[in-house]
Amino acid sequence: MKNRRKPRYLELAEEIIDGIGRGDFPIGSLLPTERELCVSHDVSRHTARAALARVAALGLVARRPGAGTRVIASGEPMRYQHEVDSIETLLQYGRVTRLEITETSRIRARADVATMLNVPVGAEVIRLFGLRYGEPRHDPICTTEIFVAPRPRMPTRQLLDLRTASRAVFDVVDLRRIDHVEQVFDATLLAASEARLLGTKSGTPALRVYRRYDDQKAKPLAVAISLHPAGRFSYRMELSRRRHATA
Repeated sequence: MKNRRKPRYLELAEEIIDGIGRGDFPIGSLLPTERELCVSHDVSRHTARAALARVAALGLVARRPGAGTRVIASGEPMRYQHEVDSIETLLQYGRVTRLEITETSRIRARADVATMLNVPVGAEVIRLFGLRYGEPRHDPICTTEIFVAPRPRMPTRQLLDLRTASRAVFDVVDLRRIDHVEQVFDATLLAASEARLLGTKSGTPALRVYRRYDDQKAKPLAVAISLHPAGRFSYRMELSRRRHATA
């Protein structure tokens, strides 16, 4: 039997996306239901649901219980979609995108950063600021601030040097050292300075993501705060019910 290169739900999602692009499903129209997709494409309900969720994550459709899945865009508006099911895939985001550090300095930790790094307010920390790119010809997908509390054997000099800062960040948040990652998402509006860097308008809605990386002793290694303008980034995570073994 020939192995598929992609999961079936991704193949089905791409067929739906192609259909939307061709105009088979105009803006405002409803997509087939999960049950209809099961029959027409000979897939399971789980596969149909995952495919529709994928299309929704790209911003092409809106799903409402009891009202169906309605097409709201004919082209894919998201510049970058990040799928996460483990710490490994979370860190892969940093490998497949490009972080360009433009500022690095020693600062005094403000209250929110101090809390996340578990240091006193006003403690000296290293701050790095930069832009992350998904594709070289596009505007950046986000701004990113990274805060690190100095500790023994940390590459402090490299973090403070713009020529080596990007590489040093990967050394700090090395997969072999990370045991736990906490993520918090909220919404905000871009200030004029942020909007200018991102090539958009002041007051544009944005997704703000806080990430804290902890080591095996539950001590914070680094904190990152990213601002993603609307339409450039989507975040996808699948959850399943944990099955306990029975005696």
